[in-house]
Formats: sequence, structure tokens, C-alpha cells
Amino acid sequence: MIPDKLPRLILSSLLLVVGLQTSMNAMPWGNDLILKSKLGEKYIIKKSTLKFYKKGYENLGMAMRREIGDNKWLAKDYQKKIDNEGERDECMARERCLGYKSYDPAWTKNVKKYTEKAEEAEAFYNKNKNFLNLYRGPKIHLISINYTPIFQDINGIKTIKEEKNVSCLNPRLSSKAKELWEGVIAYRSLTSYDKYNDPPLHSAVCKKFAKF
Repeated sequence: MIPDKLPRLILSSLLLVVGLQTSMNAMPWGNDLILKSKLGEKYIIKKSTLKFYKKGYENLGMAMRREIGDNKWLAKDYQKKIDNEGERDECMARERCLGYKSYDPAWTKNVKKYTEKAEEAEAFYNKNKNFLNLYRGPKIHLISINYTPIFQDINGIKTIKEEKNVSCLNPRLSSKAKELWEGVIAYRSLTSYDKYNDPPLHSAVCKKFAKF
């Protein structure tokens, strides 16, 4: 009787191991996150390496004002480079031109671009100033997470990728607050990043680690 039961026992054990392996490839495992691409590659994100930054309603207005200031500074910086051309010509004659660069036509375009962006950001901020003054919402609006994916190819070779950042919005925010935050964090938002990536790392990181 023992020889008859033994093959069934071995088969059951093998099926259990295969089932565990499949689950590990497809789902978050313990405190870490493991994602598998369509090609069979893996991305491993270890919780111990994450950095969390929580932001509330006061950070929204600050972020919008900073966007205005950043664009104004960039416009002034490019204008300064253009204005320094006369000084560059003078210093070249004295052979002390360290730090000066030749004029680039893109500088003029950038002055216009960043001036317009600053004006748009300022108009958007002024339009929503009343909402910013009145709305509070949940204590935590957003959790910004820095994470460093470990890429594992189909041969099992692992490579540490560059650090990434994702901004996870609190689902309890009002639709208006979400809209304003999306405008500020567009380049780090879920939709802008995950649209072109397999697997969708940003969404998975937010779902697994952003606890409001």
C-alpha cells in the first residue's frame, strides 16, 4: 500500500510548490513588492529601501506658488545669459572668459517658453486661490514615495535601477483637490508614467505602500 500512496504524495507536494511559485511571481510577497512583466521579467521593490514624504493641504498652495517661481527664475536665467553676451565679447579680448558660453538661439525661445509657463501657472493659482484658502480635506493629501526597483531579467540576472518617485493621492480628496494636485505633480502621476510602462510600477507601489 505504501508504494501506491507515495507517488500521489510526491505529486501533491510538487503541485503545492508550483502553486507557491506562481503566487510569488504575480503578487506582492511579504513586505516587498514583486511584479512580473509580460515577457517574464521581474521588478522587485523592497520596502526597507523606500522613503516616504507626507503632504497636507498647506503643501498644495506652496507647490503651486513654487511652480510660478521656478518658471520665472528659469526665464530670468536664460535672459541673463543673453544679456551677458556683451560681457563675453569684452572678456574674450582680455582672455578671462571662464564661465561664459556662446550664445544659443534656444535661449531666446526658452525665455518666451518659461515666461508663458509662469504666467499660466500664476493665472491658474489666482483662479483657485479661494478654494485653496477654504478647503482642508483629510489631514494627509498625498504621500510621495521614493523607490529603487531591482530588475531581474529572464535569465535571473538582477540590476539595480535608478531611483524613482511617485506621488500617491489620497482617494478621499475632493475631485477639485485631486485636479489641482494632478496639475502640480503631472510628471510623477500614475497615469503619465504607467501609460508607457509594463508592469505599471507606480500604481503598484501606491497600492501596496501608500497608507492613508
